[in-house]
Amino acid sequence: MQGEILMFTGMIKHLGVVQDIARGPRPRLTVTAPKIRAKAGDSIAVDGVCLTVAARRANQLSFDLLQETLMRTNLRHRRLGDRVHLETALRIGESVGGHWVLGHVDATARVIGRRKRGSDVILTVAPPVALKPYLAPQGSVALNGVSLTVARVGPKGFEVHLVPETVRKTLLGNCRPEDWVNIEVDPIARYAVHRRAAAG
Repeated sequence: MQGEILMFTGMIKHLGVVQDIARGPRPRLTVTAPKIRAKAGDSIAVDGVCLTVAARRANQLSFDLLQETLMRTNLRHRRLGDRVHLETALRIGESVGGHWVLGHVDATARVIGRRKRGSDVILTVAPPVALKPYLAPQGSVALNGVSLTVARVGPKGFEVHLVPETVRKTLLGNCRPEDWVNIEVDPIARYAVHRRAAAG
C-alpha cells in the first residue's frame, strides 16, 4: 500500500525451510511456512530481509528477489533444506518486544568467534568498517532478523549474548565461525550518527 511504513520487532516466532531457490535473471525463493497466514502482497522478513510474498501455495510462500538483495544479504548462500527465520510485519496495537527493525539489511558480517559462558552462547561478529559507528555497548542490532543487544565492542568485532530462550527459538545458536549473518543496525543509532555528522 502506498505510504505504508513496515516495521518488524526482531522477535522470531516462526522458522521456515528453503524448498526452492531459483537463480538467474529472475531469482525466486520458496520456503515452507505452515503457521504463517499470508497472501500475495504481504511482507515477511526472511532472515531479517523484508520481502514481498509473490505467491502462496498450500504451506509454501514464494518471494521474488532483486539482484541487489542477493548481493547485500546472505540469501545468496542459501541452499535447499536450509532453515530461516520468518517474521510477519508488526500490526498496530501489537507489542514491540525487541526493537524497531526495518528489514533493510545493511550488509553481511562474518562470525569470527563462538563460545559458551554458563548457559549463554556468545557470538563475536566482525562488521564492515562502515557500520562500526552505529554499534555501541548496550545498543541494539539485528542479526538474521533477531533483535539483540550489543554486549561489547572490540577492535575486531562486537559481541552479542544469546540467552537460552534465544538459542531455543532461533537458529543463531547454530552459528559457527566463518558463517555469514545479515546485519541491520539500530535505525535510531543511524539517525543519531547522521545528525551528529550533519551538525559538523
